Amino acid sequence: PHRISLASLQSTNASPNSAPLQLMDGLTHDGILSITDIPSFKETKKAVMSHLHACIMSVGDDVPTQRFPDGTIRRSFATSTNRVDGPQPLKTLDHYKALAGDHGSESCARFRTHLSAFRSSVDRVTMQFAESLSAAMGAAALQSLS
Repeated sequence: PHRISLASLQSTNASPNSAPLQLMDGLTHDGILSITDIPSFKETKKAVMSHLHACIMSVGDDVPTQRFPDGTIRRSFATSTNRVDGPQPLKTLDHYKALAGDHGSESCARFRTHLSAFRSSVDRVTMQFAESLSAAMGAAALQSLS
């Protein structure tokens, strides 16, 4: 995919009169962008992922599981984010925490700690992308009228 730095997205909003060619080119040609150079994202993602497997395994049968014909077993914490309420809780973890009498596993507690920072970072970058795209589309529309 086309790569664009977070700093480039932020500078798009600072000067909306110049359509960000890199942003529009990436979406036009590839249809997808990779946002790079997000502060602390690599470390935050590593922290979340390092506790995910142990947490899922400690929850056991409460985690949605899918078995594939080749023997692969996929366990997943699923959640969503909506514009009104923001990131929704990981219901499986909440459910497990209640079942465990609020004592949950150490790996799940660590996973939760890092998950908040991870989701906040993703949310912040998503909002920045949406603002930059709006600015780019507005600038492109103004240029087409000229």
